[in-house]
Formats: sequence, C-alpha cells, structure tokens
Amino acid sequence: MLLKSGSALLMSLAVSLSVAPAARSQDADEAPRRCLTLMRIDRTEIIDDQTIVFHLKGDDIYVNELDQPCNRLEREGRFTYRTSTGQLCSSDTISVLESSGFGGLQEGFTCGLGRFRSVDEAFVEMLRGDEGPADITVVDIEVDEDAVENDEVEE
Repeated sequence: MLLKSGSALLMSLAVSLSVAPAARSQDADEAPRRCLTLMRIDRTEIIDDQTIVFHLKGDDIYVNELDQPCNRLEREGRFTYRTSTGQLCSSDTISVLESSGFGGLQEGFTCGLGRFRSVDEAFVEMLRGDEGPADITVVDIEVDEDAVENDEVEE
C-alpha cells in the first residue's frame, strides 16, 4: 500500500506482539467435580459475577463457573451458602452478602453453582487479568522524509 501524503512522516511505530502461552487446567483429562468437601476449602476468590475460585488446603484449586451471572457478586465480594452434607455441590446455591445500613450484612441475590473444575495458579492469574494476553514492544523507526514527500513510501 502506498502512503499518499504531502506532509512529512516523522516517525512510525512498529508494534511487536509476543503472545504468552495460554494457561490450562491442571489435568485436562480430569472431569469436573460435582462437590467439594467444606473442611478442605481454605478460601474463595470472586473473579466476576459468574466465576468463583476455591483455594483448597493442600494447594488444590477449583474454579466454579455459575450457571448464570450472579448479580452484585463481584461488587460485594462475598457470599454465603447453607448445606447440611459437609460438601458444597453443584446442586447448591449461594447468596450474595450485601452491605446494609449501619455496617450490617443481608442476603441478596441467590444463584446456582456450576461444576468445579481443577485448574492451576497460572489459569487463575489469567482469570484475574494478572497475565496479559501479549507483551507489547514499541520500536521507533526512521522514515526517509524525501520518500514521503514524493509518495514513495510503502507500508
């Protein structure tokens, strides 16, 4: 393509993308689990209104993608659940804990869990956005001003 411009082009930027390898599940062959044992859950991390990361004791990590987005889950950053089985299962529901007046909490939207999928820390970093899809390098290049003025520059 020829650049048809009467004004001199002083500088152009070349952008080089080197894409980081995609993070994957720890065991791609491992089927999603229906339940997690409550005693093994160390902490949870809310990624967005539809994704919760369950960090288990012993460094196991599971992601649960809810059946539907759960309104206000990400904004409030906390939820509760009730179970009598000692396990949290895909058939269970969670309720968003919303701030109420004077520092209290109240149950808000209730949402169904999905299956629990085993993942590694790199996958969680990708979900968080800690690892960008690409590293960008910007390089200055020189352009012959005479060639620009004579419409002889190719892109």
